Amino acid sequence: MSKTLIISPCSDRKRGPKSKIISASHLTNGTLKDVATEWCERVKNSEKNNSANKVYKGRSFSTIMKSKSNLNCDLLIISAGLGLVEDTQNIPNYSLTVSQGSQDSIKDKIIMDNFVPSDWWAELKLINNISFNLVKYLEEKNYSLIILNLSKQYARMIFHELNSLPKNIYQKIRIIGVGIENYLPNNLRNNLLDYDQRLNGPQSELPGTMTDLGSRCVYDFSNYLLTNKDLGKSLELDKDFICLRLKPMKYPITHDRKQLSNNEVIEFLLHNWENFGGQSTKSLRFLRDNGFACEQSRFRDLFHQAKDLKYGQKELGL
Repeated sequence: MSKTLIISPCSDRKRGPKSKIISASHLTNGTLKDVATEWCERVKNSEKNNSANKVYKGRSFSTIMKSKSNLNCDLLIISAGLGLVEDTQNIPNYSLTVSQGSQDSIKDKIIMDNFVPSDWWAELKLINNISFNLVKYLEEKNYSLIILNLSKQYARMIFHELNSLPKNIYQKIRIIGVGIENYLPNNLRNNLLDYDQRLNGPQSELPGTMTDLGSRCVYDFSNYLLTNKDLGKSLELDKDFICLRLKPMKYPITHDRKQLSNNEVIEFLLHNWENFGGQSTKSLRFLRDNGFACEQSRFRDLFHQAKDLKYGQKELGL
């Protein structure tokens, strides 16, 4: 009986209060080994009351869950803090990322020149081989089709894991990720399906933002896997199918927006708070409509910082 697996990055959005004990910003600055050891110890001693599919939230993760339901398949989540997480596995409400710009970026805690995300994964793997060994996991499960959704940062983080995959496993993988070709090892570059921003264009049935583009591509592919029984059996057939699927579609209209620094975004929000009623769902649209650019996940952190300042500085009339 054939089995399908979806592998996808975790979401930085989570239900419930964030625990300071397992937040990267509260770790002690130190060497890579020291920070990784402290983190693993904190995770080990943390409460794990809810399954991953109940902890993670956000449009991107919800779309991945729809794809899992579509295919009645398994879901494996890649987490910079926990490693390989099955969606039914109980996890703590943690906060850690390898991306810059977040208060819980692990890069800010590690005293190391030329840090790259794969350094963090490799160090955690030395401490907890079971939770950070993708090759071993896939060898034991024996899936017939693996749909791998990746961003640039996550591709960088698990680069060496992907590079170590034996041929009998990587030939089953279909990779979805816009602009990540140069972040993949040579053995997997041909496995990249040619999804791109046309899925955000005017003819797309699944429009959205760049932040959730990967998850919508997975959902699109899952829909066709249900209706076309030839898909999923041949890499070349799958690649050709996606090319034909997107060929008649147009790219979205691009906007020439000015990039703002973190402080400039916060200042803009504070001085225009009443214009969007203090609502996070309207604030990013308002910023972009005024000709400024900010990536969605970065903006979310900055909005909460602005909100803290807003209600902590009422006496200033902000």
